[in-house]
Amino acid sequence: MGYASGLGFSWGMVTNGTLITPEIVHKMKEAKMSTISVSLDGLENNHNWLRNSKNAFEKTINGIKLLVSSKNFNIIEIITCVNQNNINELEDIYELCNKLGVDKWRIFIISPIGRANGNSKLFLNGQQLLYLLEYIKDKRKEKKNKLSVSFCDEGFLGLEYENEVRNQLFYCWAGIRVGSVLYNGDIAACPILPREYTRQGNVKQDRFSEIWNNKYELFRNRDWHKCGDCKNCFWWEFCEGNSLHLWNFNDNKLTLCNYNLVNQERLSQKKKGKKYV
Repeated sequence: MGYASGLGFSWGMVTNGTLITPEIVHKMKEAKMSTISVSLDGLENNHNWLRNSKNAFEKTINGIKLLVSSKNFNIIEIITCVNQNNINELEDIYELCNKLGVDKWRIFIISPIGRANGNSKLFLNGQQLLYLLEYIKDKRKEKKNKLSVSFCDEGFLGLEYENEVRNQLFYCWAGIRVGSVLYNGDIAACPILPREYTRQGNVKQDRFSEIWNNKYELFRNRDWHKCGDCKNCFWWEFCEGNSLHLWNFNDNKLTLCNYNLVNQERLSQKKKGKKYV
């Protein structure tokens, strides 16, 4: 990565933080790493549960402290995957982020794809997702809040939350502004997409620039998404079938519609005269 930096690329890394030592921090500085994101998925018990390690939390916190104290980075960010076990710890995690002195706290939800699909505790229901979005929205309005809090680019949320829980409107940039070279040389978009459907070439045979300029039609024209529940959706122009990682390529349908999940809960609570309307 030091070579990439020498070519003029600004670069960063996402890590669980458990292997960070003073020596590693020094190597990061030498390679001119500018940003780093560290996964912190709750307080000690819940973080260790999700990471399946009894020492993960302690190691991650120590790693974050080393990063902050080095003052080598433009941005140090904590990433939290909110699930049913840690959703009641949001304020405690927020206070911990402040105490650690990081710059940003970016909040994710876990999608029902891949290995995660078999564990229902990982996924928020409509009420919990609505609570999470309201929490983020309120935090971002606090003038005293020096910590930047935002929701990830996890699907279209509706006008009530777009540009409120993050700094931009939702758009899936896979294959439009995001490309990747995978470990085996495959040219793709987001690395979490199923490769058998989204692979565009391989750098061992193809020039990345030629692939980028002449392929990626799958990503740049999303009309093929306009089927099933998406076909007659009023919000198609703003959503275009949600994030590609939420698309089931085998069944040709959307795995999860964030907007429907949130909107149905808002309507339900409105009928009951509750707060989140």
